[in-house]
Amino acid sequence: MEIVWKQHEHGTDQLTDLLDKDDYQGATFEIKKEERYNFVSSKHPEEKVNVTVGDPCFENPCSYESVEKVFDHIRDLTGLTDNSKVRQWTMLGCDGLPYTLGSRTIENVSVCQDCKMEFDEEANFKDHIKQNDHCKELSANDCRKYNNIVMIPGLGHYEINMVKVLIKLLWDIAVFDLAKMLGFHSPKALQSFQNAGDHHKSWQSLMIFMHSMAQELLVPYCRQEVKKNANPSLTGYFSYLNGATSSNYKFMSEVVFTYCLALHVFRAGIRRDNSTAIQAGKVKFSPLFFGFNMPFYMETFIRDSFVRVQCPPEVLAFIGANESYSASGHDSKREGGDFVLENINRKSKMWMPSGLPDKKKWLEVYCNIDRLDEVQDHMYNIQHLQPADDECVHANRKLDKDQLILLQSLEEDISYICGMDFFPDDHPLQKINQVHLAGGKAKY
Repeated sequence: MEIVWKQHEHGTDQLTDLLDKDDYQGATFEIKKEERYNFVSSKHPEEKVNVTVGDPCFENPCSYESVEKVFDHIRDLTGLTDNSKVRQWTMLGCDGLPYTLGSRTIENVSVCQDCKMEFDEEANFKDHIKQNDHCKELSANDCRKYNNIVMIPGLGHYEINMVKVLIKLLWDIAVFDLAKMLGFHSPKALQSFQNAGDHHKSWQSLMIFMHSMAQELLVPYCRQEVKKNANPSLTGYFSYLNGATSSNYKFMSEVVFTYCLALHVFRAGIRRDNSTAIQAGKVKFSPLFFGFNMPFYMETFIRDSFVRVQCPPEVLAFIGANESYSASGHDSKREGGDFVLENINRKSKMWMPSGLPDKKKWLEVYCNIDRLDEVQDHMYNIQHLQPADDECVHANRKLDKDQLILLQSLEEDISYICGMDFFPDDHPLQKINQVHLAGGKAKY
């Protein structure tokens, strides 16, 4: 049972041969972190996904009016028209509130094909065509203005809300004590933990709970099997679970092996671009959204299910093949499109001057983000810098005179690319430049 558990815990399917050996007690397991999701098959394409950034739309999609402006912007950006020969559909991913508002907008906003009048309510449109005898040969569905936009939930934000509702469910039962064990002692720290303010820490905490509690739940069953001189098995455990009389044991088993495991499978499906695993996690977890009255994600789950049932087979195949993306090309490091966009947004802010940037600065950076990355990589190379991660860069040697001259000209090159007149003194390029001119080392 221990070997089977390690196989599940580390997410590898290459340990089953050890079960046939008598000397597996001393076996060691060296599993890389990225292999923890290998229990789900990967649908990752062989070629690296090319992520392209379009022009930003300066609207907050928190109202029907602003959502329509975003839709119009996307239609113009993608060349999506009723008679377009370039594409017939555009997939639009977003989190709960914009998804709900966008789906309702697609259903309600219609255009009369005879007089070109627009209607925000489907009932008003039907009254119009009935009174004026318009659109006789067209159905109401064919007259929807945004009928060729398909809404897709952002998987990153979907997972964030799954984590939040699980912590709500388990806070008084177990997570409050777990938070204290992990070092969250002050009232503010506990409040932050309860609100799942840091998604990564919240996720790791729930995985600690799931793995540890799962092992505790197996203890009474394994003791029973030892007394019978029988071998523990998965089938045997489910039989034991069906016969359990303790309500606490049944509740904790359902929490761990239904909801916590659904969250784990959902993350694994995202990392491996496995649409089947993602949908299985959504379906098994969905009762908690309804139980905790989370209206946006209740509606998101229902609408997304209807879309996948009703859309044409080729559209469903496209959605299934593009559930998640990996900018690095690693087959176990994929994430939802909403998180891919947030990574690009965070990277673009690095090039912004201090203060509140205007629309012109945003357009300049987004239109040149790829070229700016090339300039930055070139700067690291000429300075012999080794980026340790996204937030830490170490300088390991001083620059000679020619390299300093080249470094000083980088600001002019980037200013030329973006049309910027200057970089402020607190900009990362200026900081690195000043440190090297002083002959020191930098760490950012």
